Amino acid sequence: MTPADADRSEAAGQEHRRPYGVTAIAIICFVYAVFLTVVMLFALIHPEFFHSSNNDRNYMVAAEVGFLTPIRIGLAVILGYGLWFLRRWARGGMVFFAGMDIVGRFSVIDRFTKAGRGIGRQLTSWQELEVAIAILVMAYLISSKKVNRAFEVGPQSDD
Repeated sequence: MTPADADRSEAAGQEHRRPYGVTAIAIICFVYAVFLTVVMLFALIHPEFFHSSNNDRNYMVAAEVGFLTPIRIGLAVILGYGLWFLRRWARGGMVFFAGMDIVGRFSVIDRFTKAGRGIGRQLTSWQELEVAIAILVMAYLISSKKVNRAFEVGPQSDD
């Protein structure tokens, strides 16, 4: 085996190597999907735990559990799968949804402030953490050289 062959074989072995951060994000997507599935099933089996004294709120909770949660589960599974197999569309989708999460958090605050409710309202600590995580995910998926290389040479089939 010549040194050139060794370089080629090493490069071929690295082609399908997923960066640890991408692996972690994919696993978190799968765990999130399982968590949402359990919560949704619990809400369907024991709806009394999810009722509010405000009847309008009950409709929002029902819409959330019955319509939005399955969509979130599907997106989490699809993005997790795509990240696991280094699909470019999954990377773009994750960046897009992280960005939408950030915009959504700040637009809710803007709406409350303009409506006269919650003047000076700020993000809660939990929301601040969610925004920070979204920013970190976006920055990592966009600017990491390892991630860029992995998605360039990894298995694709984006047809």
